[in-house]
Amino acid sequence: MPSGYNKQSSNPARPTFRKNAITLYAWLAGLAVNALRSFTDVLPLQFKFAHPRTLRRWWLSFPVDLYLSDKALFVILRPRWHRDWWQERILHLNAQKIRIPWLAERLLLFSLDSLPRAESPSDPSEAS
Repeated sequence: MPSGYNKQSSNPARPTFRKNAITLYAWLAGLAVNALRSFTDVLPLQFKFAHPRTLRRWWLSFPVDLYLSDKALFVILRPRWHRDWWQERILHLNAQKIRIPWLAERLLLFSLDSLPRAESPSDPSEAS
């Protein structure tokens, strides 16, 4: 990504910023903040106004498996905590029957994997 500085400035000791580079950065940062804020509106109350790193650790960073068939794209989620919340959202999403236009109108289906017997859902704040 370009730095925003005009490296071909007539005065190299005091380069100016490229036009709209800072505006674009601020606009993208604002979009990210709005997206995270909207996301926290549907999370449990303890995550309202949570820091982005907290949201990433608890909600956005977990393994998934993708399977592509002739008629659908299956997304198998493997979250370690808040599985009941995910199950509610999956039922809501699957009921919408979302189609992916750029994948030949395949249906997008979500599912939770079964919890492995050796692993129990743990709280990431208790990890050392």
